[in-house]
Amino acid sequence: MTPATFDTLTSYVVETYFQHPSFLKIDGKPYFSIYEMRTFLESFGNDLDAAAAALDRFRAKAKAAGFPGVHLNAVLWGLPRESPDDAIRRLGFDSTTSYAWIHHNRLPDFPATDYAKAAAAYFGSVKEGGGSNGLDRPAAFREALERAKALAAANPPGQRIVTLNAWNEWGSRELSRTKSKSVCWFGSVT
Repeated sequence: MTPATFDTLTSYVVETYFQHPSFLKIDGKPYFSIYEMRTFLESFGNDLDAAAAALDRFRAKAKAAGFPGVHLNAVLWGLPRESPDDAIRRLGFDSTTSYAWIHHNRLPDFPATDYAKAAAAYFGSVKEGGGSNGLDRPAAFREALERAKALAAANPPGQRIVTLNAWNEWGSRELSRTKSKSVCWFGSVT
């Protein structure tokens, strides 16, 4: 993506999506997450100041549209390893998350670690498993959801968010399984 494309994209997002009444907002600010930080930074020649200026223009567009700004979220995967905290600060992100806690947590019993044992070391998102990786147990998933819910309850109102990791991928994995298996997963969430 070029800087000009990012500018066009942010204009479109503000005009088209942020205005929708069901769009997620934190403290009145529409929530926007950048998943692939490495690609985002490469778009600006790995120049943090240029990337920060683009994000500032994005915030200004949101303010011009009547919002108090944008709640910018960075997915930690892909940030510069030598200085992730500096990059987060300089880019002005409001929050960080992870696509999958496994990026930050070694499996103690590789190649098959019990879900509860693996998930206990990291909170932030809850992953449903993946079928063949030893983490495929709806009851353990439910327990992880309960822990994440308790952790989120300690946050201020408007910031009580739990990420269900790979929910968008369930159609290709979890929901393509038998109906009874799918019901077990959905039963863990509801």
